[in-house]
Amino acid sequence: VAMGIPKYHKWLTDRYPQAFAEKQTETAEHVYVDVNALLHEVMRKSSGRESFFYELFKKLDRTFRSVVPTQTVFLAIDGPASCAKCLTQRERRRAHFEKDSKTDKKGKGAKGKWGKGKGKGWGGKAEPAEEMSNNMLTPGVPFMVEVSEALEYYSASRMA
Repeated sequence: VAMGIPKYHKWLTDRYPQAFAEKQTETAEHVYVDVNALLHEVMRKSSGRESFFYELFKKLDRTFRSVVPTQTVFLAIDGPASCAKCLTQRERRRAHFEKDSKTDKKGKGAKGKWGKGKGKGWGGKAEPAEEMSNNMLTPGVPFMVEVSEALEYYSASRMA
């Protein structure tokens, strides 16, 4: 069974070629990045801590190739949540953890935190599978201290 609308992509590219043009670089005086959104996206693609930070830096580099800041860059990470939100998040995370635990017991979820099992780090060598999950992106946990330090390192290493 064929999926999609036949020849629709061709019609779109013929009619609106600018929509499919290569990305162009933009400049902006001030660039504000919601790093929290990037963290969750990168977490899904990573297999361990090393690959997490590698992918995060790659994603930030791509962002700053698309939008070149001329004066300031602001990298925003979520701070502590309000008390009311904490209870909701705690319940959601507990349910997520229980779901992951059940999956692991059935033998289907013996993967790394990001769901890919073992991955290759910066050196190209397989890194040991680590238990990683979106729960590690909670404000106040030790991993977020590592993220903050890594972002400081990233900023210092990319300053011109």
